[in-house]
Amino acid sequence: MDILIVGGRSRADYLIESFVKKGGHNRIVAVNSDRSYCGYLASRHGIRVICSDGTSYRALESADIAGFDVVVALTSIDADNFTICQLAKHCFGIDRQVCTVGNPENVEAFERLGITAPISSASTMVRAIQESLEDTDPIRDRFDHSGRELSEESSRGGSPDKEGTNFWRRIGRL
Repeated sequence: MDILIVGGRSRADYLIESFVKKGGHNRIVAVNSDRSYCGYLASRHGIRVICSDGTSYRALESADIAGFDVVVALTSIDADNFTICQLAKHCFGIDRQVCTVGNPENVEAFERLGITAPISSASTMVRAIQESLEDTDPIRDRFDHSGRELSEESSRGGSPDKEGTNFWRRIGRL
């Protein structure tokens, strides 16, 4: 699999590291506008790094990424990530585009405009928090934070006891 990663700092570093460890990739190319960070990525991961603006057609052309399998746009600016994905798709034939989206309201628009996988960390975090609060464990829900068994009413979410057991159960501390 051939992967283009544009922008980002620690996220790009972590992603590149995970791809390198996993193996099975023919090429990983990074494009970043921060010259010192480009040197860091190249020396740390042994990959090709282009020091340029990832929204530039010429920068992507110099990266020789035509026909790559996926582009991952990690800049902090939604419009730049959209531009990178569109260039990759329409000019270089990259069929899968993944990008971070700072404003969760842009996710739907990006999808409608053909971006394969726009990802909002804010939306992902909210969904994870909501799911963790909805998660129930029948064993855990029978005991309070000190390990005492709850009455049938309070273990079903009834009125809280003196220690605030329902509160502790709701926040996942039991």
